[in-house]
Amino acid sequence: MMPASSAPHPDAGAGANMQPATARKKRWTSRSKTGCLTCRARRVKCGEESPACRRCVALNYHCRYENRDQIVVSSSRSRPADHPIVPELRIQQQSRISIEAEPPGWDYMQAIRYYFSVVQPSRPVQNGKSLLPNFDPSRATFYICAVLHVQLASMSKSRGRLLKFGEDPGLANFWENYARYLSEVIGRVNRYIQDADGTGNPAAFSYMYTLISSSMILDSGLWLAHINACFAFVQYLGGIKAITEPLLKPYTPFFRLISKVVMFNTTIPATKQILGCTNYTDGQLRAILDNEFDADVPCPTDVRIVIIHVTRLRYQIATSTFVPGLSTTIEGIFDKLDWADINGWAEINRGLGGTTIEIVGQIFHDAAKLHAILALPRPAVRAWARAHAPLPPDADVDVYDGLRLRQRSKLLNLLKANYPIVQYPLSLRWPLVVAGASLGPDGAEVDRAFVDDCLFTLWRNPLGDGGLFLCLQKLRDFWYSGKFGWEDCFDQPVPG
Repeated sequence: MMPASSAPHPDAGAGANMQPATARKKRWTSRSKTGCLTCRARRVKCGEESPACRRCVALNYHCRYENRDQIVVSSSRSRPADHPIVPELRIQQQSRISIEAEPPGWDYMQAIRYYFSVVQPSRPVQNGKSLLPNFDPSRATFYICAVLHVQLASMSKSRGRLLKFGEDPGLANFWENYARYLSEVIGRVNRYIQDADGTGNPAAFSYMYTLISSSMILDSGLWLAHINACFAFVQYLGGIKAITEPLLKPYTPFFRLISKVVMFNTTIPATKQILGCTNYTDGQLRAILDNEFDADVPCPTDVRIVIIHVTRLRYQIATSTFVPGLSTTIEGIFDKLDWADINGWAEINRGLGGTTIEIVGQIFHDAAKLHAILALPRPAVRAWARAHAPLPPDADVDVYDGLRLRQRSKLLNLLKANYPIVQYPLSLRWPLVVAGASLGPDGAEVDRAFVDDCLFTLWRNPLGDGGLFLCLQKLRDFWYSGKFGWEDCFDQPVPG
């Protein structure tokens, strides 16, 4: 049809100059005969992913396929020409059931495709190459769930909040698929536990880790219960000694969980700590952490052990009326931080951590010291500061505040200078959380804005989990609460 603007006026004479019609600038593509109905209606190319195409998921559109679950039935035998057709038979022959059949393992293939197109580009580089999972068809459910988690996180990020299970009718197909595969994961975990008989299958920890990841992405709060169940399963198998002596590589998912739990406990109230590894010795923990380089938490082992000691002391103080030798214990914590071998750790893990590993190690060291200053009792830290970090006689601040402000400035300066150049920015999530918790009533707005922007950007990363968003929410509330304390900031468990 000719555009209205190009039609001649009815009163124009026969000799009037005719202006050529203006060409339509937007070119419509032909209607696609494949793909979801939403993309076909919009005349855009559909990736045809299942259960919802990536374009619809990204734009929060309802993705629906035509006759996805129907079957095409046709007959290759022709009817004899002289054979009469009764009306009922004619209706049966004319009716067809159409199908768009999915091959076996379709969801698994789509999960691999999604991984390489969306997840892989964001993965850290180690030893000169990006990390690649060892895809195994026998563990297809594990990989499908991992990709579903990334897709779910993406949908949460597009809404600026964490989703609850079953929310948004437009995601009904996704929730159905998600529930189906998550049920398979729970079933596998239960079978592994039932069949353990004292010698558990290491694959059980992979699926347990999947459950933990799922509850951290959803606004469910079940991640803490799943972690405690995982430690209970280890105890059933004979405790940590059965796994670390000798160090069994098949239990890597559990070692990765310990790496996470060390940091999670810092942002959990002292009275609600994850106690599964409380009785593990420093030697057992060091054996695990030395052999488990976590790109998300590249913290030197010596520093990580000190963080564990701070967490245990927080719990002891919160659950006891008297802690003997508190001053000596706190002095030992700061001494161990001063003795931490960051350069030696960086040299061993240079291939895994990249060229900025020394900088990252130093940032974690300074963050751990600031965390100890904020999380331990103020009178005891003040007493240590008088003896080991005194202020000039003319200083106009308390010795504790002087120590806190100096360490806060040191950490923030390191973060601001190096955040743009660190090869894998997600590795700085915990130091950023610590810096944010130090910006109480006397924190500068420009520093709060820096921490807020960094954490929000990390959460928006394809690999950013819900823990980042929960920590950011806690920090935003804390900054304007008028309170200073670490326990005031993290008054509810969040995975830091």
